[in-house]
Amino acid sequence: MLKVLAGQLTSIGQTVSGAQDGLDGLGDGQTGDGGLAAAVHGFRHEWSYSLTKIGETARVVAEKAGAAAEGYQRTDQAVADAAAGRP
Repeated sequence: MLKVLAGQLTSIGQTVSGAQDGLDGLGDGQTGDGGLAAAVHGFRHEWSYSLTKIGETARVVAEKAGAAAEGYQRTDQAVADAAAGRP
């Protein structure tokens, strides 16, 4: 379950970072209508910090969840080996 969570969080981090990169790459006139361009730039300005933090946090938690999953897997294997009398 933790491996699945880690994978999902990695995907979320990549999606958020990709969205932010897409917004950062928009230049004036690329969104067409002036009102839409202003709204996109306003959104980018207001949410830039938050999107960065969401992406970073998703990546960090994914790494920790993946490490925890590996630790649990090693522990489970060690218990199974000990129960079966394997070194």
